[in-house]
Amino acid sequence: MFIIEKIENEIKYFDFFKRILKRGFKRRFVKTPLKTALTALCPLLLMALTTIILSKSFEDKVDNYPLFFFCGEIIFLFLFGSAYSAMDSVKENAVYIKSVYLPKHLFVLSSVLQSAVLTVFFTIIILPIMLFTSAPFSSALLLLPLLIVLMFMFAFGFSLILAAYKPIIKRFRLIYLVFSFIWLIGSPVFYPMEIIPEKIRFIFTVNPAVHYMEIMRTICCLGSMPSETALIRASVYSLLVMLLGISVFKARENKFLMNV
Repeated sequence: MFIIEKIENEIKYFDFFKRILKRGFKRRFVKTPLKTALTALCPLLLMALTTIILSKSFEDKVDNYPLFFFCGEIIFLFLFGSAYSAMDSVKENAVYIKSVYLPKHLFVLSSVLQSAVLTVFFTIIILPIMLFTSAPFSSALLLLPLLIVLMFMFAFGFSLILAAYKPIIKRFRLIYLVFSFIWLIGSPVFYPMEIIPEKIRFIFTVNPAVHYMEIMRTICCLGSMPSETALIRASVYSLLVMLLGISVFKARENKFLMNV
């Protein structure tokens, strides 16, 4: 009964959610077309620049470095960018929160969905890059939507945690940027995992981004099906972080009125 009541409650606010989602899309993509174009071009330009600088360094370990880098880049940009934009989503909608009762997680969900649209766009861009770099095409590409869903679950849960603590911790944005820099260095975005000494490689496997990148690169760079272990690990991380995010957010949402 509790689950049914929760579902009915979510459906009740579906029209409101569509309005804030539409408003978010207009503000993010329609009203700022130049910003949108730059956001879309920057990952491609960064891929080209990084390929020129680093491809020689890893040519003996990575056959298709442009595609290898782009796969890691779009995953990290989504995980980092969705949380970065969503952490202020509650505060930005304080006028609604203070006026009427609303499920506050809808604002976070709307923000993450907007970031997911760009990730879907970049995932589609992977196909011509694969064609240009002579990467193998296989039925494994059908798993890309599943990967996006798993990343979305993680990003939503992670964003809920950040949105819950952003209003009460001073300089939270700066703290997150420092954390993200460490996260980037600890993620195999521009280097292969093979260069990490085996003795400490297990430390990197704690990073969820590693497993998402492994799946993406196995599918796109190798044209192979990812291992069951990789899929299970990614699924577990996604589910656990989403459940943790919901729990933390629900525990703190009644205190938002004092901080937004």
